[in-house]
This record gives sequence, structure tokens and C-alpha cells, in this order.
Amino acid sequence: MEKGISLKAGARHLMYVVDMEQALVEVGRWLRQERYHFVTVTPETHNRVAARAQVMAESLRDVFGWNRPFANGLLPEGILSSLAAAGTLVETSEGYRSGVRFSSLGPYLFAHSPYPTHDVDAVFLGPDTYRFCKALERTNTGTGRLVDVGCGSGA
Repeated sequence: MEKGISLKAGARHLMYVVDMEQALVEVGRWLRQERYHFVTVTPETHNRVAARAQVMAESLRDVFGWNRPFANGLLPEGILSSLAAAGTLVETSEGYRSGVRFSSLGPYLFAHSPYPTHDVDAVFLGPDTYRFCKALERTNTGTGRLVDVGCGSGA
């Protein structure tokens, strides 16, 4: 038998990935129902805001935008469960921290890496993404198709 993942193990892994993805979709849908909105700032601006005072999150923007720690009870149990199922609920000495951020772009919410975005595989949606999308809106020729190759978040 060849080395590698068996078909059965591969299918289980794929189901796990799909379940994780679905859990994040559920969080995003709930955030939209709650009218969550957050425009991501530059990492330097985020750093300055975070350095001012290490306070606990009091709002959804604090949890999913500013990535502040939050106490048990701030989010509904179902959302905590979805974050845990997605592998994005981080336990801290203060309570929890979200391992994912959500940013607004037009009518959409995009999930991306938590602050700070130092990991080699981190995905950051921020000012460059907003500028890129605005440039596309201004230059759209109405062809209906556009290809984004290596331009960042893929928004």
C-alpha cells in the first residue's frame, strides 16, 4: 500500500474542514443579523489602539474587530460553540479571545486572521484591500468577470 492518507481518513479530514468552515459561516450570519460592522485599520493603528489600555471587550466590534479578550457571557452559547467548532475560540487568563476577525466590505463580511497578523499564513483584510476594491469599482468595464491573482485577501 502506498504511503499517504487513506481514502477513509481523507474523507474524515474533509468533513472536519467543511464542519469548521460551516461553523464560521454560522458566526458570520449571526453577526450580519446583529448588524455588525467593522472597517479594519492598519496593523500599526491597531497596535496603537491596543496599547492604550488592555480592556475587556464590551461589544461585538471589540471581540471580532479589535480582537479584545472577552468574558464568558458576552456572546451567546451557540456562537461560542460555533467558534470552538471552527477551532477559533482561544482560552485566555481573562476568559476568551476570538481566533478570527470579521471585517466589512460593502454588504459583505469577511473572516480573516486575528490580530496581530504575524503568522506566515495570516490573511489580513485592511486598508489596501479597501483601496484595491475601490479601484476595481472605478475601473470596472462591465465585463462581469474579474480575476484576482496574488492580490492579497481575495476580496
